[in-house]
Amino acid sequence: GIYNRANMLVSLPTYNISVAVARVFFPYIARIQHDIERFKQVYVKAATLSSLIYIPLCLGMIPAAREITLVILGDKWVDGIPVFQMLAIAMMFHFASMFPGQCGDALKHLRERTIVLLLTIPVMAAAIAGLLSSDMVGAAAGFAIGQAFRFGVYMWLIRRWIAPTSYEYAHMFFPGLVIGLAVMLVVGIVHTLVQLSPLILKLMLEILAGGAIY
Repeated sequence: GIYNRANMLVSLPTYNISVAVARVFFPYIARIQHDIERFKQVYVKAATLSSLIYIPLCLGMIPAAREITLVILGDKWVDGIPVFQMLAIAMMFHFASMFPGQCGDALKHLRERTIVLLLTIPVMAAAIAGLLSSDMVGAAAGFAIGQAFRFGVYMWLIRRWIAPTSYEYAHMFFPGLVIGLAVMLVVGIVHTLVQLSPLILKLMLEILAGGAIY
């Protein structure tokens, strides 16, 4: 139950954002699948814009995990805080894999998509089994390893499918990562230095600080 609730808290905001973007992105790239150069340009732009949303969001939730968990779920769910933090990292890789997956669908690389899934499942299962003894955080870490592995495989496939340059690769993720680390730092400073009661006031201040630096 603790793991499930922590996963729900992390995935709900990022899921809603990704679904909204995917509903626009996939139909468009499916129409231009035969123009690879244009397809690549659209893909890089979409990946860049989405990373500017989900990377800062996921990284910003890590230092604010205590306030988010206790305000939304209450004191009984305090054991879910470190699980929440690990799942925030996992979800960052999970949603980073969304666009490569849709790219594979649009270009009809269904065999490769299936192979990615078949490779990810045993890697994730082995990671969870190996880390499960360290409690729920270990299970969440195993899930994160599986998601990072899937992301890495997709990045290798993207190079084969649409041949982005090294600059385009960096452009897709570097701006979002820089902003995300800045947001995480500022939210972490507020979390460490500011003491407010009730806790929801501290959470609101963390959100405002993260939003301002964003």
